[in-house]
Amino acid sequence: MPHCYSGLTQRCIPLCHNAAIMCFFGAIYGCGPITSLSSRPPGKEMPRHVALVATFDLPRRHRLRGLLSFPLWRHHRLKNWHVCLLGRSHPLSTATSLSELVTGISAVTFANAPNIAVGNVLGSTVFNLLILVMLDALYRRETLYSRAAQGHILSASLGMTLIAFAGFSLLLDQAGMSPAWGHVGLYSPFIVLVYFVAMRIVYSYERRILSEYTEVSAERYPDVTLGSAVKGYALAATAVVIAGSWLPFIAKDISDLMGWGQSFVGTLLVTVVTSAPEVAVTISALRIGALDMAIANLLGSNLFNIIILSVDDVLYTKGPLLAHVDASHALTAFTSVMMNALVIAGFIYRPQGRTVLGLTWVSLGLFMLYVLNSWIIFGHAQ
Repeated sequence: MPHCYSGLTQRCIPLCHNAAIMCFFGAIYGCGPITSLSSRPPGKEMPRHVALVATFDLPRRHRLRGLLSFPLWRHHRLKNWHVCLLGRSHPLSTATSLSELVTGISAVTFANAPNIAVGNVLGSTVFNLLILVMLDALYRRETLYSRAAQGHILSASLGMTLIAFAGFSLLLDQAGMSPAWGHVGLYSPFIVLVYFVAMRIVYSYERRILSEYTEVSAERYPDVTLGSAVKGYALAATAVVIAGSWLPFIAKDISDLMGWGQSFVGTLLVTVVTSAPEVAVTISALRIGALDMAIANLLGSNLFNIIILSVDDVLYTKGPLLAHVDASHALTAFTSVMMNALVIAGFIYRPQGRTVLGLTWVSLGLFMLYVLNSWIIFGHAQ
């Protein structure tokens, strides 16, 4: 069985249509990964966007040479089970958005740079969709949108809703029309509420899709311990925290030395740095054939990034955060909305051919929108 290219001591799960996905849950929780998917239900074909990741302990009498097959929810109780639809990788996207979270907290608490904090969050939602352009260019077998699961439409739609609300709240704050509770804008608890409702919707969708495809073959690998996984995660998180804490100060210095606005620096330069984990995960997922995992990580990151605005708003004590930033951030938010709409159109239409530079018309449109937003922000942002 091939090893994962992510560098972790994990293994890959071969899926139908020769796809694969990293079993990162098995490494994190110290339990063995599922090694294969067993036979499909009679008369049904398992969709390529469905994969199952579970960690479990079974009675010894049910083991057969360390390998057995059973209906997941009907006959055995699973411990610490996790369902991961290839169309959704929200636990993974939460981890890759840690850099945006730390940078935002540092920007509003220590660096006094709210424009960098907001620019980084909203700029990341645009840059993540630009990564789809890179993904489409690297995926040469077919077009990205013809192979991707249509379940991604749900994540893109929910993310677009949150981003649009953030831009709407920013415009209200700029006009002095947004209510606040103390120094916190009332949009912050609403964003948190919508985020968890969105997670519930995604969870319900996954369970409904997976309910018909529940047979797995499993094998336990005790070589990965919980301690080693936690240690590796802690070291990586510490490095992100240290780098993210200093990044706003460096960004402020660049803004002063070059005469660039902090909104531009936060939206473009800081975003490129904090989005490096998303780029790395996307490339790694593509190398193992997990196309849907790469897409899900990007769309899931957009969802989580908006909730970072609420965290930054609570920690920014000079008033509602969106009332103290440049109005040009609304342009970035609505550019992201247009890009999400274009992505959704691609998932529905599923273009087969490529146009200019080996890209589909969807990716070409995403690239043009990103360049347009960058040009306007550079010329007019403060």
